[in-house]
Amino acid sequence: MSTNKTQNYQFHQWLPEDVFLRSEFNENFAKLDAALAALAQTKAAVLTGSYTGDGKADRLISLGITPRAVYVADSSGFTAYYINSNPSYYGGLALAGRPVTASERGVLKTVLAVDTGGFRVSDDGVADSNSSASVYHYFAVC
Repeated sequence: MSTNKTQNYQFHQWLPEDVFLRSEFNENFAKLDAALAALAQTKAAVLTGSYTGDGKADRLISLGITPRAVYVADSSGFTAYYINSNPSYYGGLALAGRPVTASERGVLKTVLAVDTGGFRVSDDGVADSNSSASVYHYFAVC
């Protein structure tokens, strides 16, 4: 039987005079397996990619997983552009429950939003994260 145990996970530790028990080794490995499985569940994955806008007012970019956060920019790296005081918003940083929005004459428009299985983009004149034939780059933290 082990004389000592480790501080954090209470793994068995043996002194030279201790007798080894197979059950103690199995207990140590079971704790390791559970700790590694828990770590794998919490580890964030980062996905990167690009898409070409299709001009639709509302579009889901499917990632196959629901992200915690998504950042989108146009192919030049811009998230907003102004021409003669008229803004166009190409993206930004959206968190789950916290979309990127823009206001046009007091009307709030969604530019980018986290959605189940991916993220939503739009093209409506102010929110331009899905303009036809424009290329956008993204990274998502899942």
